Amino acid sequence: MTLGELPTGGLYIDLGLGIIVFLLLLYEIAAQARTRKRLTALEKNIVTLQNNQAEVFTNLEDKANAVTEMLFEKTKPLASKVNELSKRANTMIERSEAFRQELEDKVGPLQAAIDNSNVKFNSSHDAIRKVVQEGKSEIERMAKEVEGFAEEIKEMKNFIRESTIDLEL
Repeated sequence: MTLGELPTGGLYIDLGLGIIVFLLLLYEIAAQARTRKRLTALEKNIVTLQNNQAEVFTNLEDKANAVTEMLFEKTKPLASKVNELSKRANTMIERSEAFRQELEDKVGPLQAAIDNSNVKFNSSHDAIRKVVQEGKSEIERMAKEVEGFAEEIKEMKNFIRESTIDLEL
């Protein structure tokens, strides 16, 4: 068969369809290239975001460690003050217990000594109140304990008076 014998109408249609298929193939290749570029850009963005996220976590951990260290350093002196106040409070409790025992043992002659101790106690109580007014919240708690102790002494004084009256009767 020669070129002249080929049907001419079918050739143009086949050629047109071939060109359309070729153009569609080129369009698909171009679309895949654009998709690859977008995927590459997205992968770069993901890697960048992951790096930024790791950096943020590192910064947060560093800041958390710094805050923890700062709080520890700031509370260290406070802990020593609390320990010192606790020792003072324990000393005062021991002294008050000894004083109470002495009062129970010697009711009569110690009435004047109790009044004298009350005066000394009130002066030390006033001194403690001045310290409280200077803004030391730890001492406020100690002053409340001292007030309770003063009330106990007053109750003991009343008890001693009642005991003295009972002894006189």
